[in-house]
Amino acid sequence: MNRGIPLVASLALILTAIGAAQQSNPPQQRSRSTNPAPAESASTESSTQPSTPQSQASQPQERQQRRETPTPAETASGGGQGGGQNYHWDMTEVTPVQTHHQITVGGKTLHYTATAGRLPIKDPTGKIEAEMFFVAYTLDGTDPAKRPVTFSYNGGPGSASIWLHMGALGPRTVVLQPEGWMPEAPYRLHDNPYTPLDASDIVMIDAIGTGYSRPADMEQAKKFWGLQGDIESFGEFIRMYISRYERWSSPLYLLGESYGTTRSAGVAGYLADKGINFNGICLLSMVLNFESLSFAPDQRRALSADPAHHDYDRGLPSQASCWHGAGHERHAPAGQQLCHERILAGAE
Repeated sequence: MNRGIPLVASLALILTAIGAAQQSNPPQQRSRSTNPAPAESASTESSTQPSTPQSQASQPQERQQRRETPTPAETASGGGQGGGQNYHWDMTEVTPVQTHHQITVGGKTLHYTATAGRLPIKDPTGKIEAEMFFVAYTLDGTDPAKRPVTFSYNGGPGSASIWLHMGALGPRTVVLQPEGWMPEAPYRLHDNPYTPLDASDIVMIDAIGTGYSRPADMEQAKKFWGLQGDIESFGEFIRMYISRYERWSSPLYLLGESYGTTRSAGVAGYLADKGINFNGICLLSMVLNFESLSFAPDQRRALSADPAHHDYDRGLPSQASCWHGAGHERHAPAGQQLCHERILAGAE
């Protein structure tokens, strides 16, 4: 019994010594974290010792951040993410492209030239602030001094001229169903029997920021995306076009659709101050009084009470004429037909 006590005490002493030895030799990483060396030693160690797992883990994050941060070249070309970047577009002038075609309209063959390109819009110092895209159709073998030219565009604001171009005015348009609906695929083009090319050259213009028209950068875009800036850009385009293509002596016309009618009114006044006058202005889907666009019940009552704002009375004959042209009166009761005939007579 007495001999067992020294044995147990010896075992306990050995275990205690082993534990003390383990505590006196901790892992290397734990030693640096619990006993930091002076700053100079730390800098020396970081240059001589291999990188720790923590530093290795941070390296992929740093590389990812470098990839996500746009470079000056990416910023200039519009790369990177986010909508707050000041994108830039190439304003180098390129010679417009011309091709030659022919169509048959009313049994008559029309030979014409198609010109596609962009014209620069410059500030007073000559710096290009934007370039406006256009497609022009000019009849071959005519006298430019006597040949009318019509500048046409859609509205929006914010719409390119593709709708009037390929749906109404161009020498070649998209084939639609008789009612005007989109047909089944495949889609195709045909000679446009209603094109005004037999009577006037046509210049289709895209507003800045639509189609292939671009501002120099987003800061310049703000100048054109407003009422007056939009008017001035179209006015300057027309002035530039008749100068470069020598059409100052030609009869000039405007054809705008929807907001394009509002634009036409402004462009005509803007260019009149610069000595450029138009022989005619065509207003399609006219909107010169924006109050007439709302059909809210409260506004109808307010307008009907004010004789100076009878926009609906003025619009009714046109709507009745469209109704008649669509053939709806054939299916209307006798009383409505008679009412329609009186309205139509008043419109005429």
